Amino acid sequence: MSGFKVQRAEPDDFEVLALVLAQAFGPLPQTLAMIPEQDDRDRILRPWFALTLRDVHEQYGHVWCTDDFGSVAVWVRAGRRGGMLPGEPETDHYAELEKIAGKYARVLADFETAQQAYHADETPHEHLALIGTMSDLRGTGHASALLDACLAELDADDYPASLDAATESLRKFYGRWGFIPYGDPVKPFDPPHGIPRMYPAWRPARSAR
Repeated sequence: MSGFKVQRAEPDDFEVLALVLAQAFGPLPQTLAMIPEQDDRDRILRPWFALTLRDVHEQYGHVWCTDDFGSVAVWVRAGRRGGMLPGEPETDHYAELEKIAGKYARVLADFETAQQAYHADETPHEHLALIGTMSDLRGTGHASALLDACLAELDADDYPASLDAATESLRKFYGRWGFIPYGDPVKPFDPPHGIPRMYPAWRPARSAR
């Protein structure tokens, strides 16, 4: 790795990092299913991710980025340790989401809630909720550097991790860092509203590998 470093993100960074996530997640099949129209995605994704970054930072986990703000990783507490983003209508998070997404707020919130429920009974761990890189920086090692740094910290604490990959090929990609298909047999994650299946993966704590 050269030319950039990995650091914890601060609130002043969130607007630009939300743009990174909007670029990374806009083309994914789950996003296309939740927000079918391009104009709506252009309007909703960046403020939705900015809201998510703020709420994670304040309550649910932590945000890492490269110091050139070209790549970002969002980690949330999951399992019986609790803490993933709530999508229930009575929460402040949902009220803000409704302002941002309008008619799409319910499907976005239901997706967030389903993800929380899926991981709720697991061993306490850190969940890689989001990771993305600016389109013109992909292939430059930014995301790899983020994963290396974040997972080294989890290994130092002997802590497991999980993620939900958007495709089977992405889940195989994360296998480079020790993530394996979740469950035996593999436990599927089928989000609500016909959103395409996701592909969960688990990285055991260092002492369990």
